[in-house]
Amino acid sequence: MTTKIDAINTTEAGKYLGVTRVWIRVLIRQGRLPAVKIGRDWVIQEADLAALPPRHLGRPKTKQPRKKKNERN
Repeated sequence: MTTKIDAINTTEAGKYLGVTRVWIRVLIRQGRLPAVKIGRDWVIQEADLAALPPRHLGRPKTKQPRKKKNERN
């Protein structure tokens, strides 16, 4: 009896998300992406990969410093 396992490695996961395999390993290390290490490879379930929240592209927004009352442009 054989069962199909829907699992992929970090390289395939990176292609799926449009990021590098290094970034996939960062997500795994942070605990944001569940994975199992088999030998020297990380294996990720496709369902876990699809459950990741969407990425926000670009740099994070920063707060603009507030101007003092008497300060001019």
